[in-house]
Amino acid sequence: LGGLLLSRLGSWRRLLMAYAGLGTATGLLLFLRLSMQASHDPTGPVDLSTKLDTSAKAALGRTLAIAARTPRLWLLFASTTMITPTFDFVALLPQFLNDVYKMNDVKIGSLAAAFPLS
Repeated sequence: LGGLLLSRLGSWRRLLMAYAGLGTATGLLLFLRLSMQASHDPTGPVDLSTKLDTSAKAALGRTLAIAARTPRLWLLFASTTMITPTFDFVALLPQFLNDVYKMNDVKIGSLAAAFPLS
């Protein structure tokens, strides 16, 4: 994904800004979605019988609507969205250091090996 975006956007700065914008938009949507919900006791038992239609003939639209109102699912989506650029950045880090800072292979190898430790 990062390589495709880099080829489309044309610069590292735009690529990193796109990732930052995506993370910010996801966080903002998550914040607005969670703040609009009615408060309930998160430590109490969850009664799924009121939220789920157990019939096999439940409509797909109704199922998706229930999933869209589940805050834990939104948190899972947000965490996945925010961790994906980190994995992609490790793959693009050597190319970034070579293109932007003109580093040699030894320095790039040292930094790329230390990056997952931070």
